[in-house]
Amino acid sequence: MKLDLYEARTSLVLRLRELSLVDLLEEYANPHLRYLLESRVQENSEQLVVISILQVGERDPSYDNVDNDIEIKFGLLLANFKPKSIGKLLEFFLPAHQGDELLKDEQT
Repeated sequence: MKLDLYEARTSLVLRLRELSLVDLLEEYANPHLRYLLESRVQENSEQLVVISILQVGERDPSYDNVDNDIEIKFGLLLANFKPKSIGKLLEFFLPAHQGDELLKDEQT
């Protein structure tokens, strides 16, 4: 994270390089199926997500009637849909009664 402060300007850049979520519920012969989520590096960027925020005050010489400039860049995130693994994640994160209701809706 980089933060630059000036008298009338603030710049903030947040970067997420990679993200992966490994499925340990089952084993697969294909190594790519091991992941529920897996980021990939693209030619033009080594980051998964870059959020740049620039706040410019009226006293700044570069002020051009724009107070906030927000730029978001996304890389490549691959997702494997595995109903059994996603069901277990829902059981873990949702209260017991909500998870049961969602699973019942899927089965009907």
